Amino acid sequence: MKESLFAKRFFRYFGYFLSIICIFILSKVFLENYDRLTKFSFNFNFYIIFIFSILASLLGHFFLSLTWFIQLKHKYPNFSLIKSFSVIGVSQIAKYLPGNFAHLVGRGVLVRKEISQKDVLATLFLESLVLAMSAALCGWLWLNSYALTDEVRGVLSYSALAIFFVFATVFIETVRRRYSNLIFRYQTIILLLFINSTAFILHGFVIFLMAKYIAGLDSLTLFQCIVGFALSFLVGYILPGAPGGIGVREYAFVLLFSPFVPEVVALQIIICYRLVSIVGDLAFFALAYAIRQK
Repeated sequence: MKESLFAKRFFRYFGYFLSIICIFILSKVFLENYDRLTKFSFNFNFYIIFIFSILASLLGHFFLSLTWFIQLKHKYPNFSLIKSFSVIGVSQIAKYLPGNFAHLVGRGVLVRKEISQKDVLATLFLESLVLAMSAALCGWLWLNSYALTDEVRGVLSYSALAIFFVFATVFIETVRRRYSNLIFRYQTIILLLFINSTAFILHGFVIFLMAKYIAGLDSLTLFQCIVGFALSFLVGYILPGAPGGIGVREYAFVLLFSPFVPEVVALQIIICYRLVSIVGDLAFFALAYAIRQK
């Protein structure tokens, strides 16, 4: 028990430490390029894309609600998609609290009278695993397309991808035997992979629009924006203790895109995205809270 508590504290403070370092580096880039960053144009394109991006963020939250509903619907037929949306909407705002796990705990608390806590934990585990798998696949596409040399690309790249999916399949099968088969169904996992991949395409499209019409870049492709965002998302998602991935995801994004665009431009894009993400989370919370009050 003491070792478990020590491990939790270690990863939490380690996450804080890395977050502070990433925020420090981003602040340095921001201050060094402040004059260029303040020339940011709040024109008609900005407001149109900003509104569209918030709507896309809400659609992304709907995808998250849909994945949880799909996992539970076979075992809990009375659990509706609206219920899933309202529970996740209210609890998701807690991801900005220190520790980056309060939103997961809150989801279980809100449905404690309707769904077994064991099943809630199983769905959260599967949700996180499949989300990481989807982002890792996009990350592999980034490495294979932009980071690996011709000598390394090929056998090594595809071998790594095959090993990853074999490991994931064995791991899921092992866990599936201990939990409900109604939750760990391969049809469900494939569907979740598709939904999560669609969500990354949506968010990558938002990044592409910001790069093209707000930052004025024509050098980034839609494919680059999708897989690069997914890889930076994965880094922020898996880092223990980082509240909402703040700082870490932005630094990873700047690091990935700096070979293709100036650092300050990459920072400008991801700051815009973070702003949209926060507004989207607040709108999601308000909508979900209104639904729960009915």
